[in-house]
Amino acid sequence: MDASQQTADEVAERLFGSLLGTVEIVSVFIGDRLGWYRSLADEGPASAVELAERTGTQVRYAREWLEQQAVSGLLVVEADGSPDERRFAIPASTAEVMTDPTSLAYLVPIARMFGAVGPVLPRLMEAYRDGGGVSWDDLGDDARQSQADANRPWYEKQLGPA
Repeated sequence: MDASQQTADEVAERLFGSLLGTVEIVSVFIGDRLGWYRSLADEGPASAVELAERTGTQVRYAREWLEQQAVSGLLVVEADGSPDERRFAIPASTAEVMTDPTSLAYLVPIARMFGAVGPVLPRLMEAYRDGGGVSWDDLGDDARQSQADANRPWYEKQLGPA
């Protein structure tokens, strides 16, 4: 659709959808970097208390993340109960996307890429003003490793046939 044909409500709806997607990417980044997806995939379903103990994190934040992930449809509630008793599981489809570095569906590294950009946004703004740039070195290990991790399954499974 031509931008001049959109109503303000349509633009606002699109931007709001992007906002929700950004929040989801940040939540995926957190679950990846704190080992929460990996713990659920490798050690099985957990309550917030169990997940926090397994990963050396705080129960309150583990609970909030688990609930958000279940509401967004990435995790499932395996057993209901009080907030500290409720148990969450990771479906095979989510586990593949978040924890299987050999799968062509492995996309969790992309969340790390966007997480790496956040701290250098002020430098990126400078580059837009003065024509400079932001190097891969400035972006840090998360950016470099996420690029490699995202490309690896494609390299290993699709490069030869191409």
